[in-house]
Amino acid sequence: MPSRRLDDGGNARLEDLQARAKAERIEGRAQIACALAEMRPSVGMHGHDHRVGEGARGFDGVVGVHREMERPAGLRRARERQHHAGLEALRDLGDAVIPDGIAAVLARPGSEGAVRLGVPEDFAAYRLTKLLAAFSRSRPALRLDVRADQSANLKRDLERGELDLALFKRAAGEKGGIAVWPERVHWVTSKGHPRDTRIGSVPLIGFPAGCLYRAGAIHALESAGRTWHMAYTSSNLAGIQAAVAAGMGLSILSEIAIQADHRVLTAKDGFAPIDKTELALVASPDASPATLRFADRLAEFCDNVQAKAA
Repeated sequence: MPSRRLDDGGNARLEDLQARAKAERIEGRAQIACALAEMRPSVGMHGHDHRVGEGARGFDGVVGVHREMERPAGLRRARERQHHAGLEALRDLGDAVIPDGIAAVLARPGSEGAVRLGVPEDFAAYRLTKLLAAFSRSRPALRLDVRADQSANLKRDLERGELDLALFKRAAGEKGGIAVWPERVHWVTSKGHPRDTRIGSVPLIGFPAGCLYRAGAIHALESAGRTWHMAYTSSNLAGIQAAVAAGMGLSILSEIAIQADHRVLTAKDGFAPIDKTELALVASPDASPATLRFADRLAEFCDNVQAKAA
């Protein structure tokens, strides 16, 4: 077929059509960017709302204290899926120029979504926060929402869809999870101020009700016909470790949480081991690729921590 020659008027009309098409593509991107700004999980959807009132719930986070407003988990996940779909639509639009204002919207942190992670307060807190911080720096477009809590609460919230990934302690042999690590746990007392527990009620130190170790300690004592009382309760591992070291009572700690000023008690001291426990890494059924990638990093970290404790 012979080529079609265009005179100057034809070239002008062609350039006008091309300019109009380009403008339409840019306008389309602008609309999507605005939609993304609307869809992006907002303060009200994902916490960081410091207003506390009825229906609000506070959490002590690993990397800071924040307040998270109660929201339906399904609604949060639907908004995040809409956000990711908008990003994909932008990628499919080709090589049109993105105005600076729109580019700024798209470059805002969180464009890869968020990973809501739950971790136990008493597991390698200092080293774990270093891992979390390094991961956040390596993926600035991915928001990491971290909460430290008791394992029972983390497991419950994962099942409710309020977490994407959780590392928690549970009875050995339970089903499910990306990876599990058997725990070594021991009865401990103060090395410098040991308590004489041969007579009378055994003073216990531990986390609030719901803690796996606390339940195990109580079960072991009652099975042996011993009386007990809670001498010190804290939701903070450092407080429990300090109370044990000061001689306020006995506790059960994992091997990596036992300090130099603690002494391990054995069956010879009248304290048989409690039921076996394990550390489990579990993801939600609809975990995102970003969540699963982070789960791999977290599993490697746990491998190293447990290897050093062995």
